[in-house]
Amino acid sequence: MSRPRPPTLIWVAVGCAVAAWGSGLILLYGGPASAPPIPIDGLVWATPFLAFAAVGGLINARQPTNRIGWLMVSISLLQGVGLLGSSLLRYLYVGNAGLGAIGWLTLAAGSVSTAGYGLLAFVLLTFPTGRLPSPRWRWVAAAAVLELMLSIAEMRSASSLRCPVACPSAHWLTRRWRGCSTL
Repeated sequence: MSRPRPPTLIWVAVGCAVAAWGSGLILLYGGPASAPPIPIDGLVWATPFLAFAAVGGLINARQPTNRIGWLMVSISLLQGVGLLGSSLLRYLYVGNAGLGAIGWLTLAAGSVSTAGYGLLAFVLLTFPTGRLPSPRWRWVAAAAVLELMLSIAEMRSASSLRCPVACPSAHWLTRRWRGCSTL
């Protein structure tokens, strides 16, 4: 009896994650000549995220319904796309620092990367079965989603971003939440 073939979608996602990381690192280290050099420790930083993609792919090849594998591949993919976006921003910033789209692209790349970090909480919450331990853990998952959304809102309200649309209430809200979470 032959084994069922692993789903191809997971391997496409793993391939996209590896491609995003590879092209992001190539663009980052082969950046414009006028940009400041990047230390080589970025390769060490990339290693766990590439391992997440590989392990997540292997988990889903064996058990396609397990959510942990999908979360791990998603973390790697989001982090890789965030790195690729940040690497491309170095080229745009050196070429035309006054370009209005730079603020939006910075927000997009940072938001994607932050979402990847936010999924780490769900890996910890749902390990090993891919489900919360009990329904009583839903409030922890909701708090993790709220923290993720507030982190992205805080990034949006940062003074260093020059986006055409202002969001004045986000800064007040994130200060309130940060004050509550440090108690």
